[in-house]
Amino acid sequence: MKRGRIWTRPWAQVSLLTLVAAALRVAALPDNPLTYDELSAIRRLGFDTLHDLLAGGVWDDGHPAGVQVFMWLWCRVFGTGAVAVRLPFVLMGLACVPLMYDVGRSWYNHRAGILAATVVAFTQTSVYYSCIARPYIFGLMAILIVLASWSRMVWRGEKGWWLPVALAFGLALCAYTHYYCALGAALIAVAGLLLVGKELRVKYIESCAAAVLLFAPHLVITWHQFTELQGVTWLGKPSPEWVLQYVRYLNHFSPIVPLALLAALALMCDYDWSRIRRSLPRMALAAVLLVLPGIVGYVYSVRVSPTLQTSTLIFSLPFLPLVLGGMVGEGRRRPQAAAGVVIYATALIVTLITTREHYRVCRSSYLYHSVKSVEEARLLASGRNPLSLIALTPFHLAYYGNSVTTCYDDDYHGLGRTKYDLDTSQAPLVVCSGLDEQQVSLVRRYYPYLVSRRQCTTTDVITLSREPRADTVGWHETTAASAPVTGWSDSVEWLTLFEAPLRQLTDTRFVMVETEVEMSLPKDADTLSGPTLILELLRNGRTVDWREADPAQFAFRTSDSTCVVSIAHLCQLNVKRRSTLGQFMVRVSLHSPEGGSNLRPLRFKVGSYPAGRYMYAIDEEI
Repeated sequence: MKRGRIWTRPWAQVSLLTLVAAALRVAALPDNPLTYDELSAIRRLGFDTLHDLLAGGVWDDGHPAGVQVFMWLWCRVFGTGAVAVRLPFVLMGLACVPLMYDVGRSWYNHRAGILAATVVAFTQTSVYYSCIARPYIFGLMAILIVLASWSRMVWRGEKGWWLPVALAFGLALCAYTHYYCALGAALIAVAGLLLVGKELRVKYIESCAAAVLLFAPHLVITWHQFTELQGVTWLGKPSPEWVLQYVRYLNHFSPIVPLALLAALALMCDYDWSRIRRSLPRMALAAVLLVLPGIVGYVYSVRVSPTLQTSTLIFSLPFLPLVLGGMVGEGRRRPQAAAGVVIYATALIVTLITTREHYRVCRSSYLYHSVKSVEEARLLASGRNPLSLIALTPFHLAYYGNSVTTCYDDDYHGLGRTKYDLDTSQAPLVVCSGLDEQQVSLVRRYYPYLVSRRQCTTTDVITLSREPRADTVGWHETTAASAPVTGWSDSVEWLTLFEAPLRQLTDTRFVMVETEVEMSLPKDADTLSGPTLILELLRNGRTVDWREADPAQFAFRTSDSTCVVSIAHLCQLNVKRRSTLGQFMVRVSLHSPEGGSNLRPLRFKVGSYPAGRYMYAIDEEI
């Protein structure tokens, strides 16, 4: 055999894909802090018995017990270090590559299997969720176990004794992993009932029945989770635009990826139209299995309870290359086909590292950086403890050290405690993270000088100083408008102070818009009452976000005779693409309250300052 011919072997090609996939995943392991969800899962492992784990860590969680039980067993042996916790999930992610190849080969041919394996090896969603200890890569592996055994039984008619066993095990594993994964597995099982040959139908039905029996012990938990829990309260309902965002997410928010895929298909297609026509039914089935879970999740999220996320659709990922695999032929154009795979794989890897900044995102967990910022702030303050306004439980923070003296727990929402802590604190520095925009705006009133800001996922970690320092860096604020309030009287119900395109304030969607109104402060007033400040964000003339501040709650005294009321809004909550900036307007208004008013608006200001571009970097455009 000539040297080099080994790379024409299927096992060698799959091994190469797996090795490159391993390099991408292992590179994200060292020194990358655990995410909030991972530490929350670890927090729920502190039980001595399986019964206590199910009762205290699973019953009210909203996810099936499978992954939590697996982590409980694994961590009892290997500990809760970041690498130890994540290692099995990395290995599962690598196992998905040869499994996906086997599925693609069973549906079509070897080259279709290689293309399918390339998608699973290098697409952001599979790479990222291989690097964190959450149910998603676990479920993707379970779905591929189902598909691999299903494809051999249904498409190839294989009768090995282990196939029904693998199918039953895979179906049950899907149900124990995630309910969206269970939905995908159920759809596959139903399709198989319609397509499996007569000689294997009995074994197939027995496999499905065995899977139901294996999951039966969990049904009590499932019933409770679906009937008693209130769903994901923090997740908003998806809009039609969410679908476009998800398509862009699958393509790494880059036109390079779909163009590279088209080039790969053009090079790998043998243009045998009769063969392609024979593949159309399988391509159609893959299309149905690709979109149907998303449709079900979308309708359920809109009408019942929001549950749909980009992460929950990872279980449908295998069907994306299966929709396209029918175009790939097994002709003799071996160099062209190899070039197609290389082009597509290169586009995925390059955009993963550059466009998606995958490794920067992996290093940007705000839990770790919150603790480190507190330690650094203590050094800057010559050993004095900073005020720590961090929306995390002590458990989460203690994982990375015990340097945080005070913190907010993760159920905290509101301004009352923030204002109390700021009023009573004598700390020279404050470190805050996980706070909403209004809280950050309030903190800046007491600590106006920015010392440092770390851009992290979910939130920025900000250190501020009460007094100016040599190391303060400034907020780089831009003022769009500042003028006296005119035309206001007690008889006016609405007064618009400012209305302008968002582009007048910023050329990026990563921005915090802040507005404030200075008001006269009466002497000897027991309570403050005055016009409510309102900040609106409009898109194509329609209000998409509305914030208001009542002076009775939001007034900040600036002197004996004046106070300030302010509102801030993180624009990227609503502006998902820079190209849509021109569709948005900002409007600032005053609304007269019912009854008397002892505050009079004097002057208003509207401005903006940069916000972190990594807050929602996992599944949004960076």
